[in-house]
Amino acid sequence: MLYIAATVEDLSAYEGLKCFSKSALAAMIDWYDEQEIDQEADAAELRGEWTEYESAGEMWHDFRELDDALPIIYDPDQLESLTDAMEAQGFNIVRTESGSWLVHEA
Repeated sequence: MLYIAATVEDLSAYEGLKCFSKSALAAMIDWYDEQEIDQEADAAELRGEWTEYESAGEMWHDFRELDDALPIIYDPDQLESLTDAMEAQGFNIVRTESGSWLVHEA
């Protein structure tokens, strides 16, 4: 078990969390802090709840079917429509400092 309020360096040392960038780990810590969640979590649990996307186009590919009005090909002008559709389905979306996207499945 690891403590959510740990530092980025602490979290990045866990083998199970090496799939996330340090920027994504920092965004996770901030998100849990904003939600006032201060608890222990299993690294595998975090991997199962969070997905990091390197680009908006990558995220679009996985979630565009949530809104039938969205085109198949990524359209930056409709990114807000995609995130709105995702949030309506219970997903939390966080943009990291490095520009990647972090999606938390609620």
